[in-house]
Amino acid sequence: MSMKIAILHSRVKIGAKRGNLRRMNLLIKSVLNNRSDVDVVVLPSYPISGPVIGYYPPNRIKNAVKHLAERISNKGSAIGPSIGTLLKWSTEYGIHIIAGPIIERAGPKLYLAAIHISPMGGVEAKYRKISLTRSERDAGLSPGKSIEVFEVKGKGSVGIFIDEDLGYPEIFRAIQSREVNIILGFMLPYDSSYFRMVNDGETGLLTMDLDSVLEFLAVRSRETGLPIILVGGGVEGGHGGNHGSIAFMPTIPAEPDIGVVRDRILDYNRLDSDMVIDIDTVMSRPRALDRLVFERVLKELCK
Repeated sequence: MSMKIAILHSRVKIGAKRGNLRRMNLLIKSVLNNRSDVDVVVLPSYPISGPVIGYYPPNRIKNAVKHLAERISNKGSAIGPSIGTLLKWSTEYGIHIIAGPIIERAGPKLYLAAIHISPMGGVEAKYRKISLTRSERDAGLSPGKSIEVFEVKGKGSVGIFIDEDLGYPEIFRAIQSREVNIILGFMLPYDSSYFRMVNDGETGLLTMDLDSVLEFLAVRSRETGLPIILVGGGVEGGHGGNHGSIAFMPTIPAEPDIGVVRDRILDYNRLDSDMVIDIDTVMSRPRALDRLVFERVLKELCK
């Protein structure tokens, strides 16, 4: 049995929801025209609003986060307009869609969430980022409290992480315990406790220290025994400052036996392209995790 996943490597514009959705729709159509057998389409990082924290002036961040937040419901009700658009695409094209991070409003709280939408069940699941940075907490975001696995019925299952989660082995141990077939993560340049932001020497754009990111990805893939794809993309300004390209993160695959697959990395020159991965869900299984280790991991996550 296999699960075919198409990962979109593209750019987003900060705060431009409608424009970003138009771009995503064109990219999805392009992928499906070339690969009609795709089961899952993964949108680039921050596909709806673009990144906010670290990109808006400090005195505007809280208002921007609240303004760009949308409601998400696992039962398909109380959803924001952009989420409704993703639901429409999933049904129209007959594909599963994984998208994140999306700024979610849930009552008085705000989260960074990744979501799984199916053509039959609407919003099937969502993962709320656990390891918030200080900047994200200061902006009014709340941390998630649990690991979520995205089950693609009849095909396989996907573990999810969001940027700073990459630094926490406990999160990956918990994902490992859930018998997933692949792990997907999202990252654009941000103020991290683990990975330095730097200016890329070739493009002059803001990015992350790729040596450390690549090392972490290789280690997490070996630890879990699973392929990991870090989904990046480009960032264009649009909140009153620079309106050109301002930041970039490559899309990076890693395998447990060989580490980062460097010849498959999608860099800045390959924006608006895609990476299609065919996962053998019989062979792609996590390494066995000792029950005592698992219980210790759960205690660490719940502190």
